[in-house]
Amino acid sequence: RMLAAGNNSSYALSEILYGFAAAAIKRYGLARMATLREITTAIRVGNVEVADRLSRIEIDVNRILNHRDTSPEMLLRVVRTLEWARKELKLHD
Repeated sequence: RMLAAGNNSSYALSEILYGFAAAAIKRYGLARMATLREITTAIRVGNVEVADRLSRIEIDVNRILNHRDTSPEMLLRVVRTLEWARKELKLHD
């Protein structure tokens, strides 16, 4: 829906990533502005599979947020991984 409205992958990802990060930061007791890498490190202690998949999308997240690749396919892959991780970790806002 966000893409259709403004075709802005970076904004769409920022919103989704913010929700994921806020829930993970709260769950793992991290600093308010923890990076995806710091979140992944905290997750690795209890769930290596989720941490590994999050590690694999870190470069893609940076590419989207820095407007180097805004393809819908990349955004979809990243969003699906974040949503899968949220379900696996039972993260709720």
